[in-house]
Amino acid sequence: MAGTGDDEAVEVEEGGAPPAAAPREFGPARAADGALGLSALVGHAVARRLLGERLRGGTLPHALLLVGPRGVGKRTLAQALVAEHFCAERRGCGKCAACGALRRGNHPGFVTVAPPEGKSAIPIDAIQALGREISLRPADERGRVALIRGADRMTPAAQDALLKTLEEPPPANVLVLTAVRPDAVLATIRSRCQRHALAPLTDAELGEVARRLGLAPAVPLSVARGCPGQLAHLSDERCGRLREGAVRLLAAPRGREDLARVVALLHSTLPKEAEPAQVRAAAHELLALLASLVRDLVVLRASGAADRVRNSDHLDRLSALAGRAEWADAFGALRRLARARDLVDGNVDPASALLSLFRPGTEDVARDEGLGAGA
Repeated sequence: MAGTGDDEAVEVEEGGAPPAAAPREFGPARAADGALGLSALVGHAVARRLLGERLRGGTLPHALLLVGPRGVGKRTLAQALVAEHFCAERRGCGKCAACGALRRGNHPGFVTVAPPEGKSAIPIDAIQALGREISLRPADERGRVALIRGADRMTPAAQDALLKTLEEPPPANVLVLTAVRPDAVLATIRSRCQRHALAPLTDAELGEVARRLGLAPAVPLSVARGCPGQLAHLSDERCGRLREGAVRLLAAPRGREDLARVVALLHSTLPKEAEPAQVRAAAHELLALLASLVRDLVVLRASGAADRVRNSDHLDRLSALAGRAEWADAFGALRRLARARDLVDGNVDPASALLSLFRPGTEDVARDEGLGAGA
């Protein structure tokens, strides 16, 4: 991922629960010919070539692990591979009966496992159900492909259950796992998977995806961090308002009003009676926007390189902020944002977690209060 070099170790945008999104189509962004296969994908040339060669040669491993930032295209790549595997023409034509079934979501050879709606983890029963299903003879003569989305969000018990399946994989089944944080997946699972790391797309590639989807992001494409999954979100007027609020929050003088400002911004795009899960999702969304802006402050303070600023439409405001004394430790603020993400995932009030950005050391207090609340 392009950046300052060391900011990637604490990149906060990639973890946590994503904001709610509208249902999406199967496979790659709309290609001109309606194709669904690997050739229809934008970007990820190396992974496309290697997986295509494996598929055509009949040497796909029994398990794949696709890793990369949230929204970079792991699921899309997996679905393109599935389309080529089952397509009557072996290319994901988008027109045959198999491709039609995949589009409709009722192909008997394709199974998807993901965290249940409103939940952040994949429970053991979902993996056990998958194990029972793949133990049966596939209904399709070409076998079965199971996609586990967010394998890094399996519970420990679920990971143990999956490991048992991987130790004795049933024939004619291919498991494809996706993960944002592969280190959260058991090493014994990772060792049984062929790993493919997906790099962010270029801005030109993002532009092509946006064109295919008919999207017009109101922000520079660089804000998407090379992740096409962010484009629809960044084209949403609500996101634009939240992003503007995030800039104002960073620029506001620090003091007794910090918490009130954080709470107001956090709830500014939520319904009046928002559920806790909605508040946490909004907190993750705000954390991502703040992290992108603070990352730019790190760049400006370290090198002054305006051409490396992602939020280039706010360059003047960010340059002014970077010169202020309270942002002398901008990199420390980026680390606190990464910690705040983990706090939001835990039993900690989202506003208190967000407040730790401006008050070093309060992340430990917020964590302790959260543990006490859950006791």
